[in-house]
Amino acid sequence: MNEADKAETTGEDGRVQVVIHNHPEQRGWVRRWFVRTLLIVSLLVNAVLYTSVGGYFSQAQVWEQFRDGDLTASAKIAVVPIKGLITSDSVRQPIKELKHAAEDAAVKAIVLEIDTPGGTLSASDELYHAVVEFKRTSANAKPVVAFLKGMATSGGYYVAVASDKIVAERSTMTGSIGVIVTLFHGEKLLEKVGVAPEVVKSGAMKDSGSMYRVMTDAERREWQRMVNGMYRQFLDVVLKHRGELVGGEDKLRPLADGRVLSADDALNAKLIDSIGYEIDAYDAAKRLAALTGKTRVIDYSRPTMSLSSLLLGKAPTAPPGVTWKQAADALTPQLMLMPGWSPAWLLSASERTTP
Repeated sequence: MNEADKAETTGEDGRVQVVIHNHPEQRGWVRRWFVRTLLIVSLLVNAVLYTSVGGYFSQAQVWEQFRDGDLTASAKIAVVPIKGLITSDSVRQPIKELKHAAEDAAVKAIVLEIDTPGGTLSASDELYHAVVEFKRTSANAKPVVAFLKGMATSGGYYVAVASDKIVAERSTMTGSIGVIVTLFHGEKLLEKVGVAPEVVKSGAMKDSGSMYRVMTDAERREWQRMVNGMYRQFLDVVLKHRGELVGGEDKLRPLADGRVLSADDALNAKLIDSIGYEIDAYDAAKRLAALTGKTRVIDYSRPTMSLSSLLLGKAPTAPPGVTWKQAADALTPQLMLMPGWSPAWLLSASERTTP
């Protein structure tokens, strides 16, 4: 015991009294502070690492959640959402979900929930091919029903025709069968600000479509040739799956000039099979799969991990539907399957949910 911890006093009777002050030891506070700080920093670092690694591996997972029907049923109908602009990035998740559903023996049918103005030709064709492959490779030839919501035009319809049955809401806009390339040139604007680009190229067509000058007649013919070729591809896809219903190319051509059709007009033209709502799409899937017992309708959530959700214990949240990268893709000169006014619609409707 330290001398500072005791004191001697003399009482009235002359005896020496010893008073002991039993204070807790104060040394070591720096060490405790350091250990606690180190522990907090370690927890934060591990949380960040878990978020990064967990987010990476979560991309390889498909999160299943109940949507409708009987929760105890073993037979499942899987809903695969196709929403927002169709790009090479946005199609990855639905393609992954189609593969997962094909391998899940409990999944008896698929409903493609389509709400998109379309997108790039390449991505639309990739997703279309994934649906065709699902039907070809899944056990017992699992049927596919396309459910068209608010908008299912161009690339959205391109994907839908691969299904066995197409159901559309009464307010749906669909059709818009065609291909478009939007090119800009700012030659006059550059002249006003005194800017003159210098281009060194390996051939006459290398900078075809450049925004720095007006397109030549030869370049315009070449772009038109590409558009016509891709338009032919679109027509062939529709005719392959719905040619007999539509009445052949002669009947399809007048409607395949890029026009957007209402659900009623699309039904009259046999571009869709019926008008209904979600429950009607589920019922159609049940009939095609010959399901007579209890059925569970599920869909695949698309979570992303974040540090805040991890620390606060929140459920993973889905990313915003339309990213600036997707918006940029819509405005980049390329072959697009979408209505000509879609980029403006896209930028003003970023609250929509995506791939």
